[in-house]
Amino acid sequence: MNRMSSLQHTTGKRRRYSLHRFAPAPLIMKLYYAKPSPYARRVRVLLRERGLLSRLDEIATAPWDSPAELLAVNPMSKVPALVLDDGTTLTESALIATHLDGMGDAAPLLPGAAMQWYATFAQRDAMRVTAPH
Repeated sequence: MNRMSSLQHTTGKRRRYSLHRFAPAPLIMKLYYAKPSPYARRVRVLLRERGLLSRLDEIATAPWDSPAELLAVNPMSKVPALVLDDGTTLTESALIATHLDGMGDAAPLLPGAAMQWYATFAQRDAMRVTAPH
């Protein structure tokens, strides 16, 4: 009887281990930033306050050098640039802040009026079309 219970106990551990072993890894976002940028700093503070650091990689860059990695996600070479899990890139700090403030379980950090302003800003920015010169 004692031997049977130890076998069942071992089997239970194996099942938990195999489920954990094959669980999909969480999707990671990427934040491109430059230390001197106050806009990137705002986004980085929000990330820390929301506890979202485990869900993204922070990539320090020098946008004035137009690095290829940054140009691939933002042809204007501006920071901050947030690449979402699905490959979409957000490039305005206000839009990034709005997106990140809606993530997680904590109460929003941005007040309701600011959220409305950011939503209006996002709509205006989404409708803006820039033609190459």
